[in-house]
Amino acid sequence: HRESIQSLLDSDAVLLLLGPGTESIYTGKLMEYINTGRPILASVTKGGAAAGLIRETKTGYIADCSDIKETAGHILRLYLDWKQGKSSISPDLEQVKRYERRELTKNLVEVFNKVI
Repeated sequence: HRESIQSLLDSDAVLLLLGPGTESIYTGKLMEYINTGRPILASVTKGGAAAGLIRETKTGYIADCSDIKETAGHILRLYLDWKQGKSSISPDLEQVKRYERRELTKNLVEVFNKVI
């Protein structure tokens, strides 16, 4: 897992692929992606949970999983920004912090404490 995270941190961008039927899914990988500071290229259902989280945190570009033209446009934008040495995203760090492992675990502990 440590090597996987290091590979994410060494990358220039990360790719998230979620097809139809995944509208209500937050993947663990997405939580890792938003905390890398790398732009996310998301080919997902635009109205789904993953797209909403990326919008909320301002961590990437979203194209519907069936929209090849929009996906290609985002790839070009990422490439041109990379070529010019500029950042493609400006994450909302307060929102990103809410999805760090420690924060999520803390929230889960609070839920357990309320139940007990």
